[in-house]
Amino acid sequence: MKVKCLNNQKTIVFAKEELVKYLLLTGTNINENNKEVMLGLYSDFNKLKEKDDEKEDSYTINIKKGNGFIAGSNPRSVLYGVYKYLKELGCDWVRPGADGEIIAQCDAEKVNVMLSEKASYNYRGVCIAGSVSLEHVICQIEWCAKMFYNRLFMELVDPSVFFEKWYNHTDNPKRKPEGITKEKIDEYMNIISEEIRKRGMIFQRAGHGFMCEPFGINVYEWGKTVGENFLIDNDTREMLAQINGKRGLHKNIPMITNICMSNSKARKKVVEYVVEYAKNNKDIPEIHFWLADGYDNHCECEECQKALPTDFYIMILNEIDEELTKEGIDTKIMALSYVELLWPPIRERLINPERFGIMFCPITRDNSISYKMENPYERELFLPEFKRNNIDWAMSAAENFAFIKEWQKCMPNFNNFYEFSYHFYWRGLIDYGFYNTSRNLFEDVVYLKNAGMDGMISCQLTRSYFPTGLGLYSYAKALWNRELNFEDVSKEYLKSSFGDGWEFVYKYLQTLSETSEYSENRYPNDVPPKYVKKRCGWVREFLVQTKEEREKYIGSNIVEINSWKYLNEHAEFLMYFTKLLETIEDKEYESSKSALDSLSEYLYEVEEKVENVFDIGSVFSRYPALIEKFKAE
Repeated sequence: MKVKCLNNQKTIVFAKEELVKYLLLTGTNINENNKEVMLGLYSDFNKLKEKDDEKEDSYTINIKKGNGFIAGSNPRSVLYGVYKYLKELGCDWVRPGADGEIIAQCDAEKVNVMLSEKASYNYRGVCIAGSVSLEHVICQIEWCAKMFYNRLFMELVDPSVFFEKWYNHTDNPKRKPEGITKEKIDEYMNIISEEIRKRGMIFQRAGHGFMCEPFGINVYEWGKTVGENFLIDNDTREMLAQINGKRGLHKNIPMITNICMSNSKARKKVVEYVVEYAKNNKDIPEIHFWLADGYDNHCECEECQKALPTDFYIMILNEIDEELTKEGIDTKIMALSYVELLWPPIRERLINPERFGIMFCPITRDNSISYKMENPYERELFLPEFKRNNIDWAMSAAENFAFIKEWQKCMPNFNNFYEFSYHFYWRGLIDYGFYNTSRNLFEDVVYLKNAGMDGMISCQLTRSYFPTGLGLYSYAKALWNRELNFEDVSKEYLKSSFGDGWEFVYKYLQTLSETSEYSENRYPNDVPPKYVKKRCGWVREFLVQTKEEREKYIGSNIVEINSWKYLNEHAEFLMYFTKLLETIEDKEYESSKSALDSLSEYLYEVEEKVENVFDIGSVFSRYPALIEKFKAE
């Protein structure tokens, strides 16, 4: 069996390398007979030229007894077709890294595969965030391509913090800091960009940071203050938002500081910075331009109060487009409908909508209820009144969908709306089995089409596969094919991950979700509802009851062995974590501090065993600060 490229585009050549590599691993003989599989674009095959639409990801596979072709609408779709063919041979990838890779043993020449598929959505992506090494990120990129994701997004204008957290091991004092320089981070970013481009995927960058970086104020990390002695010159101060009669850094935190958007000098400085950023990052096809993070932080000066923040935001977006057009730069700009920007513009409209995508960001939504359950788009929806720096939080799906419906009314011919989802950001500390959350996310993705949305990007920590990778696996499947059924996908995943005993895991995860999950979703570092204390006891009882059966399974290959290892380690984590939550509910400092210390010691010791699937910073970024508040009280 031979593999031949009809097109020398880089991603298609890589697709050939991947196909040959995995066919050899399956035991298939390569280059030993006259049978041939051809790889190329639809335009490389006469009978498929009419299907050629590179904007839509799709592929066709037609291989009989080792002869045939894999064709795609664009280079990455050819790569997707290769992975789909390997999946049909029995291969699978249940999480990033070698310990998530299932290689079928078969003779590919005896397997016929004939199918065509097209993606249900254009925007199919995840974030690279949290504490990460270069190896973590590359493993994630490799896995995302195999799951048919087409976008990876690294947030912040300066993303150094994600690497520094890992290489300095700021979350684990028992690991020796390795250290990393800004030059090394830049080198890693170039490697990451190349790995993404090699697969024909889209690298999105930036987001928060554009409100202060243009003024020489580094926006480095969420919640990071600059110190009382940090000086801002008077010219810069006049360009920052005025809140409660004062201009300057809001709460002394650059990340949550906006500019005075009615100030043309401030806007010009930001626009020039964005254009220069695009010039210096021509390998990045989509740049996110966001305002400051946080809320209740928009300028209250007389001129700014004459229009909604969103109107000024659209004004800046149009100014960015004008300058990019002058420079001949075709970089796409991703805008964010978030917090105060959920309210659509009243007077401004995008002049060149083709340059933009708009990401709907329902950060305060209760994700314990799916769109399917609530069916918000078919209901009569009402927009709450906009109150500058005193907005009402939208919790339900219906409340949040009222915003997107109004955006669509004022931009009726704009088709580039998609969602920024928070299911993986903190739900693992609320829904311990992550089964219900995975199902809800799957149903949300299926529902997006009904609401005129074209996909989703997941806001998450990179290493979100604890206790299993079901969530990100099923999320990818729904984004590619919204006609699939969640139960079928979950069973397929668990069989691949756990082998014998998968049915136990299927019921175990469901029960764990039902026992633990609660709907309070504003932030997990808020004190949980009163009934959570009782649920923590139930969770520990369930873990004790299932311990013997859970630990009797070993697994027959490296994937299954590690899947069971992660599941059992997750159970041990919950024994510590639920005790912490119980003490937090009581708001008693000493007992909470003691429980946190016990959990911390456990996490320090176990991190190296689970670092490929779990970011322990998800715990340390939230609960220590909350407990310190009890001491102050």
